[in-house]
Amino acid sequence: MSFPTPPPGDNPFAPPPEGFVPPPPPAGPAYGTPPPPPPGYGAPPPPPSALTTPPTAGSQPPPPAYGAAPAYGTAPAYYPQGYAAPRSTNGMAIASLVLGIIGLISCGYTFFIAPVLAVVLGVKARRQVRETGQQGDGMALAGIIMGAIGLVISAGIVLFVILMIVSSTGSSTVG
Repeated sequence: MSFPTPPPGDNPFAPPPEGFVPPPPPAGPAYGTPPPPPPGYGAPPPPPSALTTPPTAGSQPPPPAYGAAPAYGTAPAYYPQGYAAPRSTNGMAIASLVLGIIGLISCGYTFFIAPVLAVVLGVKARRQVRETGQQGDGMALAGIIMGAIGLVISAGIVLFVILMIVSSTGSSTVG
């Protein structure tokens, strides 16, 4: 496939002809001078200009001007009215979820330890969550479900291995 060659005068990368003068750069902003930059953090506010009008009756006052930088320190130990303190998550629920995932992924390589612990910790965590009001009921339930599935898979693998051993030892007799 061949491409047609452009005519000699249509090359966009050719140098400009002699005597070519580039156009002047555009003038400043079209709508007057730009506003001054805002003051830096902690800087005093600019003086009020003559163009500002005082607030009229029924209008809101202007926001307060920026002051000095706030002092660093610890956050207040109270919560504003209408907000409750965040509830903590039950540790046994987290452990149940993690062990359920491990038991499900390992598929019998943990020898029933992870799935059994996931179910036991999940049941205990759900009881604690109901009594204390902590978070984590869903994680505990997920740990119980994954632990039970891991137990079924582990039991199936063990049963399969036992059947393979029994079938291989029963057919090896010479008669």
